[in-house]
Amino acid sequence: MESQLPPTLHKIATVSGRTGLSRSALYREMKGGRLAVVKIGRSVRIREQDLLDFINALTVNPLPLKPFTETVRTVASEGSAGL
Repeated sequence: MESQLPPTLHKIATVSGRTGLSRSALYREMKGGRLAVVKIGRSVRIREQDLLDFINALTVNPLPLKPFTETVRTVASEGSAGL
């Protein structure tokens, strides 16, 4: 029989440190329903999986890069007026 570990519950301060978001910003995300929480009495905790889901939802796909072409100017093409 396979034993399962109980889910890890994080305090707001821990989540703030991991995400770089302020306490107020995290509460806004909770109120907006973007970050799921567990309420234990008056305490608020966040499951590890809910935190990972929140972070993954914030991840955006990068835009495709256009090829970078630089125009090379030579001293000969500008003349010697700048010297």
